[in-house]
Amino acid sequence: METKWIDCSERMPEEIQYEKETASKKVLVWDDYDKTTRLDFTRNGKWHSARMWPRYGESTVAWMPIPEMDIEKYKDYDELD
Repeated sequence: METKWIDCSERMPEEIQYEKETASKKVLVWDDYDKTTRLDFTRNGKWHSARMWPRYGESTVAWMPIPEMDIEKYKDYDELD
């Protein structure tokens, strides 16, 4: 199953209610400024990274759930080879 990018203008990750705030699970985000991806989550409807670096709130344009890794495919992987 292929996971597709979701435009932030369409919707943000679903948040869960905690005691005093809401937050989402970590997701993979696309940063249009750096042309890179990173892990991030939302807190009270805003990207967590934007709290420390405000431009991330503006340059994060898309997100997707973190793709699941097929661990069986890599079970015989040996870093020393």
